[in-house]
Amino acid sequence: MIGLEVGEAERGAASEFFELFKTPWEFARPGSFYEVLIRTAPAVGPVHARLVIEFAPAAKHVAPEPLGIVARFGPHRFCLYEGVSPFSADAGNLAVIEATNEPLTRESQEGPAVRVQIGYRLFAEVSTLLRRGQPPERSRLPTLEIHIELLRTVITRSGIPLVEIPPIPAGHEFMVCLSHDMDHPSLRPHLFDHTMFGLVQRATVGSLIALAKGRIPFRRAARNFATALALPLVYLRLLPDEWLRFDRYLVIERGKSATYFFIPRRGYAGRTRQGAAPRKRAARYTLESVREKIRLLTAHGNEVGLHGLDAWLEERDGRSERALVSALTGREPSGIRMHWLYFDEGSPAALESAGFGYDSTVGYNRTIGFRAGTTQAFQPPGVSHLLELPLHVMDTALFYPEYLNLTDDQAVDTVAELAGQFAQFGGALTVNWHDRSIAPERQWDEAYERILRLLEGHGAWFPSCGQAVAWFRQRRETSIEETVQADGRRRIRVRLDKPEPGPNLGLRVHRPLPAPFDRPLADRPAAGFEDIAITGNFELFLAS
Repeated sequence: MIGLEVGEAERGAASEFFELFKTPWEFARPGSFYEVLIRTAPAVGPVHARLVIEFAPAAKHVAPEPLGIVARFGPHRFCLYEGVSPFSADAGNLAVIEATNEPLTRESQEGPAVRVQIGYRLFAEVSTLLRRGQPPERSRLPTLEIHIELLRTVITRSGIPLVEIPPIPAGHEFMVCLSHDMDHPSLRPHLFDHTMFGLVQRATVGSLIALAKGRIPFRRAARNFATALALPLVYLRLLPDEWLRFDRYLVIERGKSATYFFIPRRGYAGRTRQGAAPRKRAARYTLESVREKIRLLTAHGNEVGLHGLDAWLEERDGRSERALVSALTGREPSGIRMHWLYFDEGSPAALESAGFGYDSTVGYNRTIGFRAGTTQAFQPPGVSHLLELPLHVMDTALFYPEYLNLTDDQAVDTVAELAGQFAQFGGALTVNWHDRSIAPERQWDEAYERILRLLEGHGAWFPSCGQAVAWFRQRRETSIEETVQADGRRRIRVRLDKPEPGPNLGLRVHRPLPAPFDRPLADRPAAGFEDIAITGNFELFLAS
């Protein structure tokens, strides 16, 4: 059992941290004994522990930097945004500042207890990640997951067994949530506007430039030219509207569940906090115009969500936009992703008040990766039910010349690197491939199919966004308790009141390997572990 001594202002961030690191813990009670005591505030009374972990205890403090301070822990890199307190060069080297190699950990013996000091403010860092997120320059760092991994390593290499419910669906390495923002599901409404002229420019001049640079094959350039030349026939309805065939995703995804986010209103750009949003944010289609497509998608087990316009600003806007989608589909959407990823710290409370169960907006427009530093769905500060399912990969970020500007091969390799991190930490990799991205002039369908094959090769589970959130919510609601018996054994009780459809949760039991305790933590072997499927309430006993 972990006991936690923190200041009142840190309690919210600490509680959410331990929903992500799902292991037995409680706020420390004076006079109690804990296997592990984590301390970020002055002691409130005598608490006995085998291992005491103190965060930011050093007098020296290095102020925050605009892009954070990069640190290393074993093979991992992570970033610290609230400043650091490094130790002298003779301290432990389990974690260090990358630029200076200054230690961020120090180990010592304090009576019968082992004492490990870590030179940053853990829960201040967690709060920053969940409120503000990481700058794009640090997008590839799963910082919050590495905070968990560092804490897990300190505990198990100190010789203390650990149990947790990892964010890994039984039988799979991780989850993949396929999603599609429905910005332009039909070409015909775009007559003599910026979208049509942009298509013509990219299909002709853009294709010639890309072909000359070897970025696309001749067949793709030829198809783009043919599309531009055929536009009059498309508008005259003599040729099919290629963009209105987004239901081809059903074939490409081969029975996988996906989530489609639809814009509720035609011709309305929405608002920002400062005033009207840019006019080109407005959609040119109506929900009624895609009614039959929506029915086809839902008949194949896909989810329909809201691609919100003003819902991020106020509860009333969220309720009215949600009602427009439910009027068409017959069911209220649980999930939302804001158009153009508009979002701020006040949005979670507005969306929760409007009745949404989850949001999937927290991500990047111009790059890919971990804006909140995590692979997991989390609860933003200031709400009690809404979960945030972060967005990690967006097609336009991969391919647009003003963004990452990758070729197909580079895009697949980049997603492969990201998938490797999910294979290590678990969680849900959320992908957004826009409605028209499998049609000319984009033709990103081949890259998408290659990415799907890559993720299938990892043995990922492919739920809809809503199904993934239900799995994470079940994990949050499952209790895991630990008590020490009179004979010294540890009793672990898991309580799962309402199993959800889909893969089981799992209990992971970390068993430290024997190691000389005069060796520093960095030189001790990693603990082995055993996974046990959770199918209902159960208990087990572990030797201390």
